[in-house]
Amino acid sequence: MSLLDSMKTPCVKLLRTDTGDGLGGYASAWAEGEEFDAVIRKDSTSRHAQAQQMREAEAFTVIVDGSVSLSCHDVFRRRADGALFRMTGSTRDSQAPRRSTVPVAKAPCERWEP
Repeated sequence: MSLLDSMKTPCVKLLRTDTGDGLGGYASAWAEGEEFDAVIRKDSTSRHAQAQQMREAEAFTVIVDGSVSLSCHDVFRRRADGALFRMTGSTRDSQAPRRSTVPVAKAPCERWEP
């Protein structure tokens, strides 16, 4: 078991479905989708601290296996405590090279309240 593996925590992607409410609006429902393991680390660099002061959400970085695809605005739940996170970037943008011995991808996300 690698250090990275020991830091992973179970997560589940949440899928949003919108249905008409009969009044011209819509109602959203959330269902659980793909399960995956992720390392979720709070960003504490000065750049992220400044960005966090400009908005209310806490900034995090999520690291997942290269086979897991998370796109901007996807939402996932950390199983351990039920915390929700919304992606602010895509894992496709920063994947490890194919010949890497650690096939991972990382992307920014924020703690999210629906």
